[in-house]
Amino acid sequence: MEDCKRIIVIGNGAAGLNAVKSIRNSDKETPILIISKEEYRTYYRPQLSSLIVKDMQEKRFYVQSPEWYQENNIDELLGVEVKAIDPKKKSIILNTNEELDYSKLIIATGSYNFIPPIKAGNTILSSDNYRSFEGIYSIKDIKDALEVKEALDKAQTAVVLGGGLLGLEAAWEMKQKGLNVKVIEFFPRLLPKQLDVEGSRIFEDIASDSGVDIILGDSITEIVMENSTLRGLKLQSGKEISCDILLCSVGIRCNLKLAEAAGVEINRGIVVNSKMETSIPGIYACGDCAEVNGMVYGNWMASIEMGKIAGENIVGNTSLFEDFNSSLMLNSLGAKIFSAGNMNFEDQEIVQLSFRQGRQYKKLFFKENKLQGGILIGNIGSMAKINAGMKSSMTKEEALTSGIL
Repeated sequence: MEDCKRIIVIGNGAAGLNAVKSIRNSDKETPILIISKEEYRTYYRPQLSSLIVKDMQEKRFYVQSPEWYQENNIDELLGVEVKAIDPKKKSIILNTNEELDYSKLIIATGSYNFIPPIKAGNTILSSDNYRSFEGIYSIKDIKDALEVKEALDKAQTAVVLGGGLLGLEAAWEMKQKGLNVKVIEFFPRLLPKQLDVEGSRIFEDIASDSGVDIILGDSITEIVMENSTLRGLKLQSGKEISCDILLCSVGIRCNLKLAEAAGVEINRGIVVNSKMETSIPGIYACGDCAEVNGMVYGNWMASIEMGKIAGENIVGNTSLFEDFNSSLMLNSLGAKIFSAGNMNFEDQEIVQLSFRQGRQYKKLFFKENKLQGGILIGNIGSMAKINAGMKSSMTKEEALTSGIL
């Protein structure tokens, strides 16, 4: 990397930070600059739900200490936004109008929370305007979480729109705070991508004892406002709900504008190859904003792996992003759940091994006699064995003697 004067990383989430770590494993000298529009150094984004009711414990919340950046010769520009990328000049332009050159660039701009277009008073709710309404929130960063935390002190009832992982965790935190909480999920069951039908039913049974009211197969048709303040909701089913807080948690969309304006190929995400390189040589993308092998993963563990791969290839090593298996772990609503693998539960070629005793549930999924994924509810002690089994292509016969079930 003798010709490389500076590597710039746009975004300091899990992907950006792990790209930097990967670079420093091989290259201790090349200057690295991380730029983030957030004012905070990299933190554990999955902990944001707990931040709405608990105080921040700095040593556990932030991934690295300030000293770590100094020791590894890594510069940060926080609270600064990149407005444009000029691939021909190999430079970026900041919102301060300062222009900075690079020899290699990593785009790790992440994603934004999708806000469904719902009638709200005299307008339509969107990702651009929801912050202008009192009582409507979505948690993507620290500021969002702190705004919800402040609002909880004056609220009695809350509705979470979306029954995904983050929405359920937030609902549980607000319930423990003492609020009356409902979750509205459009799909007829919880976590349909991570749990099969039987697993969803067990989880719903557990969640029903948590005190959080789960409403399935329904959606919001209108948000009732009074002088730009939330008053209640009207549902497709005809139900009307009064609430003080509406927390939207229905999915993410990739941040693409910066890459698209620079001429980088995009689809649902920034299109990258298995080395995490974009259509423009020398520019890499990783994390929530990236689309690799036709997939946008949008989760913490995938972002870490993508960042590592991007960093490896930037310094001249060869590392490929392939055969990645998504996983989730939920410890909320009185349930402990682990799910791993990229599975289609409707696939007729899937062979299953299962064990159930009351609310304890274990199921493994095989295709062509190779472990494709697994679900654990209750006792999740076998999750490491499932992850290892997927990497080693564990067979059904091996699973029966492994102690997983």
